[in-house]
Amino acid sequence: MSRRDFLPRLGTCLVIGPLAVGGILWLEARVLCIAAATVMLVVFNEWLIVSGIKARSAHRGVIALGGGLMAILASAPVEVLGGLAGAGALAWMGAPLWLARPNLGRTANGCSTAMKVGLGLLIVLSAFSAFHWLLDRYNGRHLILYILAVVCVLDSTAYLVGRYSNGFTAARLIAPNASPNKNYGVLVCAILASALAASLGAALLYPKLGPERALFFGLGMMAAASGVVGDLTSSLLKRHAGRKDSGSILPGHGGALDRLDSLVAALPVFAVALCLAFPAGEVSP
Repeated sequence: MSRRDFLPRLGTCLVIGPLAVGGILWLEARVLCIAAATVMLVVFNEWLIVSGIKARSAHRGVIALGGGLMAILASAPVEVLGGLAGAGALAWMGAPLWLARPNLGRTANGCSTAMKVGLGLLIVLSAFSAFHWLLDRYNGRHLILYILAVVCVLDSTAYLVGRYSNGFTAARLIAPNASPNKNYGVLVCAILASALAASLGAALLYPKLGPERALFFGLGMMAAASGVVGDLTSSLLKRHAGRKDSGSILPGHGGALDRLDSLVAALPVFAVALCLAFPAGEVSP
């Protein structure tokens, strides 16, 4: 990648990264949820664009529906938030079936568009619910930073290795009909890097070696694995639409969906797995 392409990408990271971390750490919880809902609506808007929804009035109506449902979820009980997060986690567990049949929904018609729009609504609502649930049930700002770090390391390593390494050009592609640029060599490097991030994060959360640290490492790796699925699913959606990027809101990166597809998938999977691992709602070191 040329310097001309790299500098906008780096600049965006240097601006968005500190804003995201600072907001997660210091914003009041309700304000933080409003910010998260806004980001999810931007992601949803781009998902609708690549889903093939043509009518502007329908597009606006679905966006309004998503915003209204998030407003309701902002004051919903934790049981509702957990249920939606669980539904999203199940959807992401089933997403590899779509990757295995990439031509499903490729034809632009009302049925395929409705399927993609419905799926998009479910995944953004489940991601927002998981985010809100982590804050509400676990006071989980540190948990959100943990998953954000693991997913960012996963994405950044995959990008850098895929862009600059010529050693994996012959490696088998993971999902050639979804993404012609993602192969198993890149995946192994990204998973190893995210494993290191998950290990360091678990050590910071649990300085004393014990079963909790190992459990948290496992949760981090589940988040990384679901992030890979999210990225490939987003790539398949864009490939159906004949687009390389979902938007251009982030210089050097493309759209919000391009940047956050892995996180949107990882959030509900991590939240549900966390609940199963720590049902009492206490995960402090």
